Amino acid sequence: MVFDRPALDRLYQYAISLCGAEADAYDLLQSALERYLQAQRKKNQQIENPQAYMRQIIRNSFIDLHRQQRVYNSDEFDEQIHTKVPDISSHSLENLVIEQDLLEKIWQHLNFNERELLYLWGLLGHTIDEIALELQCPRGTLLARIHRLRKKLQKTQTLGASA
Repeated sequence: MVFDRPALDRLYQYAISLCGAEADAYDLLQSALERYLQAQRKKNQQIENPQAYMRQIIRNSFIDLHRQQRVYNSDEFDEQIHTKVPDISSHSLENLVIEQDLLEKIWQHLNFNERELLYLWGLLGHTIDEIALELQCPRGTLLARIHRLRKKLQKTQTLGASA
């Protein structure tokens, strides 16, 4: 079997990072497993990177679900990359210290792109280049997202500290 318990747990965490709800994450994971098995039977061969393939299925299923519900905003994915890429080398997201309750409040206000980026970058430890390859997104777009996310988190942390 390709997916052991820890692998399924990581995929479930990824699904939660996208949708934010446990029940929806279980549904995404189950439908992704079904599609994976169907694809494997059709190809009659092993898929090279099952974890990345499953994350892609989960992400696409999530987007399809929101398209059907008219919740999906396509403008989020069509970001302009004609702007100057911000320099974030002197500051990093890892240096932000966020309390657990503040983190939970912040997590609820992040869109699925931001949660996905945090999951792949912060939890799995992928580099920006690896994330760009997996999401088929330009590196500059991801750097801009990280910059905006960092600003958003700093603003939220400042508001939380003053409250």
